[in-house]
Amino acid sequence: MRPAIRQLVLFAALLGVAVPATAQQRARTLPSGAAKSKPADPVAAQLGVIDGLVTDSALAPMAAAEIGILRTPVKITTNGQGRFRITDVKMGTYILMLRKFGYSPIASVVSVTAGDTTKLMYSLQRLTAGKLDTVRITERRESRTMMEFERRRQLGVGRFMTLAEIERRGSIDVGTLLRTFTELSVVRNDATGVTSLQNRRDQGNMLTATGAGACATQVVVDHVPMPAEVDVELLPRPSEIAGIEVYAGPSGVPAQFSGTNRQCGMVIIWTKDGTIR
Repeated sequence: MRPAIRQLVLFAALLGVAVPATAQQRARTLPSGAAKSKPADPVAAQLGVIDGLVTDSALAPMAAAEIGILRTPVKITTNGQGRFRITDVKMGTYILMLRKFGYSPIASVVSVTAGDTTKLMYSLQRLTAGKLDTVRITERRESRTMMEFERRRQLGVGRFMTLAEIERRGSIDVGTLLRTFTELSVVRNDATGVTSLQNRRDQGNMLTATGAGACATQVVVDHVPMPAEVDVELLPRPSEIAGIEVYAGPSGVPAQFSGTNRQCGMVIIWTKDGTIR
């Protein structure tokens, strides 16, 4: 195309003015510099973001607080402003676990929506005098955890399931694994879609987990108390579990968990990697 015609076509395109047919035909033969639009990524369309802030009880930002998501490899810490951000999270419901040495750990059920950012804020309470946090050891974390597990197992208070037993059963989900304990009933509430753990010793409606006497068992994972009536399907998979302790009533629950709800007994789950230590 001659320089004069090329300038005419470009100038007309900028002004939105129609150009003669011959010029249009010639212009379409020029190579286009515009990048072709890429098709939408179906995987990216199913991802969301978790954006959070962690403070102490005085609402001062807390740096270096540990954040983890059960059933995922996610483990991060807050920055100097107490903030954390987890990107590329598949849409769904998760259990977020927060911990900092010297403070009471907490767990929270979080729902992630595709293409959206879930904004969260948490406050950790400092442990009171006489309630020391778990001693930290950077080497062989599993060994220390399971030493605690084995020491209680030798005392014979409560029911225990070791790693060898878990592997031998070959359960594909934690609900099936927990059903083997006669003290527990794994119950699905059709109204909420939540499958919870109930204490069999109490006389409630064990089909719906409601009614007089229904008693939800407290669940603790790696020293972190789970939310009340936590959905069993959000707990660690059998392949991630190193040991399980079950206590049918409050009297047998280890003293270190005295601050949690022990009325309906307790299930303590230890993961192989000590998810949040």
